[in-house]
Amino acid sequence: MKLKTAVVSLALAMTGALASASMVTLPTIGVTDPINDVQHFTLDTDSVLTGVIKTTSMLDLNATINLFELSNGLGVDYKFGSVSGATPFASFGDVSTPIYFVDNGQLVDTGDVNWIQTYLTGPMFLAAGDWTLTVDGAISDNKYSTKLDVSLVPEPQSLALALGALAALGLVRRRQKSVIR
Repeated sequence: MKLKTAVVSLALAMTGALASASMVTLPTIGVTDPINDVQHFTLDTDSVLTGVIKTTSMLDLNATINLFELSNGLGVDYKFGSVSGATPFASFGDVSTPIYFVDNGQLVDTGDVNWIQTYLTGPMFLAAGDWTLTVDGAISDNKYSTKLDVSLVPEPQSLALALGALAALGLVRRRQKSVIR
Protein backbone atom coordinates (compact mmCIF):
# COMPACT_ATOMS: atom_id res chain seq x y z
CA MET A 1 0.00 0.00 0.00
CA LYS A 2 2.84 2.41 0.75
CA LEU A 3 4.40 1.84 -2.70
CA LYS A 4 1.09 2.63 -4.39
CA THR A 5 0.70 5.86 -2.42
CA ALA A 6 4.27 6.89 -3.24
CA VAL A 7 3.84 6.19 -6.98
CA VAL A 8 0.53 8.06 -7.15
CA SER A 9 2.00 11.05 -5.29
CA LEU A 10 5.03 11.11 -7.57
CA ALA A 11 2.88 10.83 -10.68
CA LEU A 12 0.63 13.68 -9.60
CA ALA A 13 3.64 15.87 -8.82
CA MET A 14 5.10 15.15 -12.26
CA THR A 15 1.89 15.89 -14.13
CA GLY A 16 1.58 19.15 -12.21
CA ALA A 17 4.74 20.38 -13.94
CA LEU A 18 3.12 19.89 -17.33
CA ALA A 19 -0.18 21.42 -16.33
CA SER A 20 1.56 24.55 -15.11
CA ALA A 21 3.59 25.06 -18.28
CA SER A 22 1.48 26.73 -20.91
CA MET A 23 2.32 28.45 -24.16
CA VAL A 24 2.62 32.24 -24.08
CA THR A 25 1.72 33.89 -27.40
CA LEU A 26 2.28 37.63 -27.69
CA PRO A 27 0.41 39.77 -30.23
CA THR A 28 1.75 39.77 -33.81
CA ILE A 29 3.00 43.21 -34.81
CA GLY A 30 4.11 44.87 -38.02
CA VAL A 31 7.61 46.24 -37.65
CA THR A 32 9.78 48.85 -39.34
CA ASP A 33 13.44 49.70 -38.95
CA PRO A 34 14.63 49.63 -36.25
CA ILE A 35 12.78 46.78 -34.53
CA ASN A 36 12.26 47.71 -30.89
CA ASP A 37 9.32 45.79 -29.45
CA VAL A 38 8.61 45.73 -25.71
CA GLN A 39 5.75 43.61 -24.39
CA HIS A 40 4.63 42.68 -20.89
CA PHE A 41 3.02 39.42 -19.78
CA THR A 42 2.26 37.52 -16.58
CA LEU A 43 2.90 33.86 -15.79
CA ASP A 44 0.55 32.24 -13.29
CA THR A 45 3.00 29.45 -12.41
CA ASP A 46 6.70 28.65 -12.71
CA SER A 47 7.51 27.34 -16.21
CA VAL A 48 10.42 26.11 -18.30
CA LEU A 49 9.94 27.68 -21.72
CA THR A 50 11.76 28.13 -25.03
CA GLY A 51 11.47 31.37 -27.00
CA VAL A 52 10.34 31.23 -30.64
CA ILE A 53 10.77 34.42 -32.70
CA LYS A 54 9.47 34.47 -36.30
CA THR A 55 9.79 37.24 -38.86
CA THR A 56 7.82 37.14 -42.11
CA SER A 57 8.60 39.31 -45.15
CA MET A 58 8.49 39.14 -48.94
CA LEU A 59 12.24 39.89 -48.98
CA ASP A 60 14.68 37.18 -47.84
CA LEU A 61 16.61 38.09 -44.70
CA ASN A 62 14.78 41.43 -44.51
CA ALA A 63 14.64 41.27 -40.71
CA THR A 64 17.53 40.57 -38.36
CA ILE A 65 16.89 39.92 -34.68
CA ASN A 66 19.85 41.09 -32.60
CA LEU A 67 18.42 40.71 -29.09
CA PHE A 68 15.70 38.71 -27.37
CA GLU A 69 15.60 39.64 -23.67
CA LEU A 70 13.31 38.55 -20.84
CA SER A 71 13.42 40.32 -17.48
CA ASN A 72 11.26 40.15 -14.38
CA GLY A 73 12.62 43.33 -12.78
CA LEU A 74 14.01 41.28 -9.88
CA GLY A 75 17.45 40.65 -11.34
CA VAL A 76 16.48 37.63 -13.44
CA ASP A 77 17.40 38.31 -17.06
CA TYR A 78 17.74 36.09 -20.10
CA LYS A 79 19.49 37.55 -23.15
CA PHE A 80 19.81 35.79 -26.50
CA GLY A 81 21.23 37.19 -29.73
CA SER A 82 24.34 38.70 -31.26
CA VAL A 83 24.87 41.58 -28.82
CA SER A 84 27.65 41.60 -26.24
CA GLY A 85 26.85 39.53 -23.15
CA ALA A 86 24.02 37.60 -24.83
CA THR A 87 23.82 33.84 -25.38
CA PRO A 88 23.70 32.98 -29.11
CA PHE A 89 20.38 31.74 -30.44
CA ALA A 90 20.04 27.96 -30.20
CA SER A 91 19.05 27.74 -33.86
CA PHE A 92 18.02 29.78 -36.88
CA GLY A 93 15.95 28.78 -39.90
CA ASP A 94 15.12 30.58 -43.15
CA VAL A 95 12.43 29.14 -45.44
CA SER A 96 10.22 30.45 -48.22
CA THR A 97 6.52 29.74 -48.70
CA PRO A 98 4.55 30.59 -51.86
CA ILE A 99 1.76 33.16 -51.64
CA TYR A 100 -1.60 32.07 -53.06
CA PHE A 101 -5.04 33.59 -53.40
CA VAL A 102 -8.42 32.06 -54.25
CA ASP A 103 -10.15 33.12 -57.50
CA ASN A 104 -13.55 31.55 -58.29
CA GLY A 105 -12.78 28.60 -56.03
CA GLN A 106 -9.37 28.02 -57.64
CA LEU A 107 -6.05 28.39 -55.84
CA VAL A 108 -3.83 30.79 -57.82
CA ASP A 109 -0.06 31.11 -57.26
CA THR A 110 0.94 34.81 -57.23
CA GLY A 111 4.55 34.03 -58.04
CA ASP A 112 5.58 35.79 -54.83
CA VAL A 113 6.90 34.16 -51.69
CA ASN A 114 6.99 34.96 -48.00
CA TRP A 115 10.32 34.41 -46.30
CA ILE A 116 10.00 33.15 -42.74
CA GLN A 117 12.98 33.36 -40.44
CA THR A 118 12.77 31.51 -37.13
CA TYR A 119 15.05 32.10 -34.15
CA LEU A 120 14.97 29.72 -31.16
CA THR A 121 16.34 30.38 -27.69
CA GLY A 122 17.53 27.78 -25.24
CA PRO A 123 15.26 26.69 -22.38
CA MET A 124 14.62 29.24 -19.63
CA PHE A 125 13.17 28.84 -16.14
CA LEU A 126 10.63 31.63 -15.67
CA ALA A 127 9.18 32.09 -12.21
CA ALA A 128 5.54 33.02 -11.81
CA GLY A 129 4.99 36.76 -12.00
CA ASP A 130 5.31 39.72 -14.33
CA TRP A 131 7.83 39.62 -17.18
CA THR A 132 9.02 42.09 -19.81
CA LEU A 133 10.08 40.90 -23.25
CA THR A 134 12.27 43.08 -25.44
CA VAL A 135 13.05 42.26 -29.08
CA ASP A 136 15.56 44.46 -30.93
CA GLY A 137 16.68 44.15 -34.51
CA ALA A 138 16.86 45.77 -37.92
CA ILE A 139 14.95 45.78 -41.20
CA SER A 140 17.02 46.02 -44.37
CA ASP A 141 14.21 47.40 -46.59
CA ASN A 142 11.08 49.09 -45.18
CA LYS A 143 9.35 48.82 -48.60
CA TYR A 144 8.52 45.22 -47.68
CA SER A 145 6.06 44.72 -44.86
CA THR A 146 7.51 42.62 -42.08
CA LYS A 147 5.69 41.08 -39.15
CA LEU A 148 7.04 39.74 -35.88
CA ASP A 149 5.55 36.76 -33.99
CA VAL A 150 6.89 35.83 -30.55
CA SER A 151 5.82 32.88 -28.40
CA LEU A 152 7.17 30.97 -25.44
CA VAL A 153 6.51 27.22 -25.62
CA PRO A 154 6.77 24.55 -22.90
CA GLU A 155 9.80 22.31 -22.96
CA PRO A 156 9.21 18.81 -24.40
CA GLN A 157 10.88 17.28 -21.32
CA SER A 158 7.83 18.35 -19.30
CA LEU A 159 5.59 16.38 -21.63
CA ALA A 160 7.83 13.31 -21.42
CA LEU A 161 7.85 13.56 -17.63
CA ALA A 162 4.07 13.78 -17.48
CA LEU A 163 3.63 10.84 -19.87
CA GLY A 164 5.99 8.78 -17.71
CA ALA A 165 3.94 9.65 -14.65
CA LEU A 166 0.72 8.64 -16.37
CA ALA A 167 2.30 5.34 -17.45
CA ALA A 168 3.30 4.66 -13.82
CA LEU A 169 -0.26 5.31 -12.72
CA GLY A 170 -1.52 2.91 -15.39
CA LEU A 171 0.86 0.18 -14.21
CA VAL A 172 -0.21 0.60 -10.59
CA ARG A 173 -3.88 0.43 -11.62
CA ARG A 174 -3.26 -2.67 -13.77
CA ARG A 175 -1.40 -4.39 -10.94
CA GLN A 176 -4.19 -3.51 -8.53
CA LYS A 177 -6.80 -5.09 -10.84
CA SER A 178 -4.78 -8.32 -11.21
CA VAL A 179 -4.42 -8.63 -7.41
CA ILE A 180 -8.20 -8.23 -6.92
CA ARG A 181 -8.99 -11.07 -9.37
